[in-house]
Amino acid sequence: MKLTKTLLASSAALALAGTALAVSNQAQAATSLGIVQTTEPATLVYSQPKPSKDTIKNTLKQGTNWKYFIKQTINGQTWYNLGGNQWVLGAQLKEISNKSQSSSNIES
Repeated sequence: MKLTKTLLASSAALALAGTALAVSNQAQAATSLGIVQTTEPATLVYSQPKPSKDTIKNTLKQGTNWKYFIKQTINGQTWYNLGGNQWVLGAQLKEISNKSQSSSNIES
C-alpha cells in the first residue's frame, strides 16, 4: 500500500514538473526582439520573407507599432517577422526598440 502511494505521488510530481517545463519553454519562444513602427500608408504583410502577389496576407496602418520576433536580412533586404508566418519588409518600417542585436543574414 505504501509503495502504491509513493508511486502515485512520484508520478504526480513528475507530471507537474513536465507541465511547468513545457510552459517555461513556450514563454521563452514567444519573447519578442523589439518593436517596429509602420511608415507607409499600407504596409504589406507577407506569408514569407519574399515579396510577391501570391504571398501578400494583409496590410497594416501607418504609424502602428508591432512586436517582432525574427529580424533577417535576405539578399540585402531586411525582413521582420511579426509572429507566425507574418513578414514585413524593413523598408516599410522604423525600428523603435531593439532588445537584442541578433539577426541573421541569408544570401541566395
